[in-house]
Amino acid sequence: MNKYEIMMIVSPKADVKVAFDLLSEVFGKGVSKAEKLENNRLAYEINKSEFGQYVLANVETNGSNIAEFTRRTNIIKEIW
Repeated sequence: MNKYEIMMIVSPKADVKVAFDLLSEVFGKGVSKAEKLENNRLAYEINKSEFGQYVLANVETNGSNIAEFTRRTNIIKEIW
């Protein structure tokens, strides 16, 4: 099992709960820490938005779960 630090940007119009739910679904008890950081101005617009909600997570898992997490984040439109 490897340790990973994951940074996500969530749309300011969406609820951050989407990111926390995804982390718990994919990694389960492997999530050692997950916290919402502040809303920050982005260096460039993403989906016509100047701001984003940052979420930082520390997980301990294997590579196949990281691949599944990446696949799901590409599907969910609220997570950039």
